[in-house]
Amino acid sequence: MAGHRGLHGSEIVFRQPRDADEVRLVLSAAWNDPYSSYAVDGDAHWTLDLVRKWWADRDRLAAWIDGLQQAWSVSERADERDNAAGLRDYGRYLADGLEADLRGYGFWLDHRRAPRPGETLPDL
Repeated sequence: MAGHRGLHGSEIVFRQPRDADEVRLVLSAAWNDPYSSYAVDGDAHWTLDLVRKWWADRDRLAAWIDGLQQAWSVSERADERDNAAGLRDYGRYLADGLEADLRGYGFWLDHRRAPRPGETLPDL
């Protein structure tokens, strides 16, 4: 969920909030965003096939995360060093956790509801 600055200075919400405090952080960021770049229209733009294609290309994202995290972790700028920690979190989530969440999201995209216990989630 954590929002950290991307390559061009925009924030990235790399996972859904998992508790009330994280929801408040995302909402606060959205309310204070002068560019109105936070949206709730992802379902209108994603399909299970697109999620699978994105997931298949995740090594490119991992390389971007690693490269930027390494550069920012030794930066003289405090904001970049802080964002390096967020990139580390993002990389860990990409390696462990994101696949399961994407499978659940893929189910949502196909059925427009959360999976029930025991239902098979789509493969990526």
